Amino acid sequence: MKDNVIDFEARYYLNKMDEAKSCLLNQDFRGIVNVLEDPCKKIDELLETEIYCPQNIFEQAVCLNLLGKEVYPRNFARINFYEFYKMMGAAFYNLGDKEKSKDYYEKAVKLDPASLFARIFEMKVSIELNDFEDFLTKIQDAMYFAYYRSDMAKVYDLAGDYLVYKKDYEMALVSYNLSNSYVLNDDMVTKIKETAEKAEIDLNEKSFLAEDYMRKFYNTYKIALMPNQNIEKLSLAVAKDAYKNKDWWASKLCYEINYDLTYDESLLPIIDELKEKCKK
Repeated sequence: MKDNVIDFEARYYLNKMDEAKSCLLNQDFRGIVNVLEDPCKKIDELLETEIYCPQNIFEQAVCLNLLGKEVYPRNFARINFYEFYKMMGAAFYNLGDKEKSKDYYEKAVKLDPASLFARIFEMKVSIELNDFEDFLTKIQDAMYFAYYRSDMAKVYDLAGDYLVYKKDYEMALVSYNLSNSYVLNDDMVTKIKETAEKAEIDLNEKSFLAEDYMRKFYNTYKIALMPNQNIEKLSLAVAKDAYKNKDWWASKLCYEINYDLTYDESLLPIIDELKEKCKK
């Protein structure tokens, strides 16, 4: 009987998500809210019971090992409730209700602390609301969990926007240059130029990736200057363990994460091997 109840609940949530996706196809954001409001109220109650919805095997490992609290596989929900909150956050954002959008993105982060997608949108909305009270903490946390260079670039970009708001233009230039060092971006080059002009700084005279600027940036704002070493170690450990257990897809994902963070070329033959194994 218990399994039947669980299956009934799963069908309820899956049907609601299908309805919401149909609304999304028609850009019917109010329809998404109407469809997902009741399911989200039920999920709100579950959120108090320490459930998590990691989006892949590496995020599972992060939840189990790097949250600073005891988490067990039994804490992982069978249903991806994270998607409900994420979709509600996007719907309210498009409806112009940024306060509610931020609330739902914050709930999504609670369900999957390792997912940078919700964190980045949560911070983006915070900036647009001029809500900087806990923004710096969010930036620091995001850098702790970032496991792709592209995510780190986005976080530094948002940190730069925050520092421009604070009129700390030199440190904003450090942050924007860090973003551009992880992922080259024409928009970032434009931001660097505009910020320098605003502060009347000659970019030819200073390197904002120089050690003294980087040290000041970290000491002042405690925003990490490089990937979290624990994330690097964990991705490699999970990759090796998955390989040992012949879980080729999981191993490939985690080796790719580790390579993206380290550029360790010794991993490339292993990744190529795993790509072939995943085709079979």
